[in-house]
Amino acid sequence: MATISACTNCSQGEDVPQPQWPESCKYFVPGIMDSEYVRSLLRDDTKYLDPGSTQHQQIDYLGFTNAGEVNHQKLVSDPDREAQLNEMDNPAHGLRVFFIHQKRVYAIEKKPWKWNQISVTCRTWLDLLDRLMIPSSAIEVLYDNNGGYGSHISYCSADGPHACRPIQTHCAYHIWLKVGNYRSHEYFAYARHDFHSGRDLVLVLGTNGEIDAQQLATQFRGQFRVNLFSVLLALATSWSRQIEVHRWKLDSETVKLESRTGHSAFQFSNSELLTPEQLSLSKDITLTSIGIHCTARGASNMAGNFSFLLAQLGRYAALCAIPPGQQVSGQLKTHLGDALSQHLDQTNAQIAQMDELKLRVDAQWSIINSLIAQRDSRSSIDIAAATKADSELMRGITFTTMVFLPATFMATFFSMVFFHIGSKDHVHLVISKWIWLYPVCMIPLTVILALNYGQFTWLKPLLQASGILKRC
Repeated sequence: MATISACTNCSQGEDVPQPQWPESCKYFVPGIMDSEYVRSLLRDDTKYLDPGSTQHQQIDYLGFTNAGEVNHQKLVSDPDREAQLNEMDNPAHGLRVFFIHQKRVYAIEKKPWKWNQISVTCRTWLDLLDRLMIPSSAIEVLYDNNGGYGSHISYCSADGPHACRPIQTHCAYHIWLKVGNYRSHEYFAYARHDFHSGRDLVLVLGTNGEIDAQQLATQFRGQFRVNLFSVLLALATSWSRQIEVHRWKLDSETVKLESRTGHSAFQFSNSELLTPEQLSLSKDITLTSIGIHCTARGASNMAGNFSFLLAQLGRYAALCAIPPGQQVSGQLKTHLGDALSQHLDQTNAQIAQMDELKLRVDAQWSIINSLIAQRDSRSSIDIAAATKADSELMRGITFTTMVFLPATFMATFFSMVFFHIGSKDHVHLVISKWIWLYPVCMIPLTVILALNYGQFTWLKPLLQASGILKRC
């Protein structure tokens, strides 16, 4: 018995011995499964429900009997009620399914900036992993944000605390699936068939647990001996339908983008196109494009999961053919295979549809860019036309100024105090002896003005071109 000492929230009021998982797991394989890495995930990459929190732990349980009865209950309702976990190993339940809410959380402004959030306390989570004997390889995939899948066959052994007979025969079949984080959704399922008891176990984590629990309870109520792969098919189908819901939303968002420009294969009779002045590269285009990429990744993961389930179905049926009373009928195998093939084809069609959505959004991006450039070009043409009109007006003003400039100069020059015409009886031009003040003041001022003008018109560009004067 040991504790994960630095486990988040475990040190906050939960200093109690914990099971030495994963080594205590009956299906742990030393040298193949990395116990230290998984423990580091539980310790450093997980946030649990605080034991002092008023928020209830969320563990849905479905127990299916071979007679078709379904027992649906909440195993743990609040952090300090752990006793119900002892009731989860009911021998009458040939199939047990557990649902726990789990989600990858990102917080850029905090450290650590990402973690796995599980809606149970650290103590409850470790207790579940130990009681349900979940192999560490499956938990590695749970913490993998990229998604994935895997399977494992356990063999009977005479060693360890869970020795069983006969040695080297099949003990259990394990399979797990993970759909990576897409648009704040993720799904994970671990399933196991025990060849000794013939009982099945399924552990489901993610963001769709409540919906999945209701669906399984309704779908398999009254069915005799629910098969493990039937449950996995139902879960994968539910996940795929959730992805399809997101695909339709993205399709609607793409149509809205197309309705703004009118450039689309669809006809928009009830919508008004945006005027050139209203067009802009809005955030909606970027968000829609990102949503399509994320949802396409989820659909790609689902296609891989359906292909994997289809391949594992034959392997599972072959393993179940040996123990008495656990055989998978040929009819059920055919039905499961056909259903998996159908959903695989539908998922591939989803991916093709989202590839088309990508092209449509990219086309709208290019169209809006082109329309904005066209609008700016028209504005430039209008500005050039206005500038030309102003230039013609300025030429007229300049010509008028040139016509009156000599007369203005002569009138100004001879109106100075240095000139006097004389009286009416004796008209003659009298020039003052102080006339020399005019050129003495006028010539230096003109030279100074000419030098300043020359500095900004030809001297400064010349110095900048030669590198003597740095450009500002």
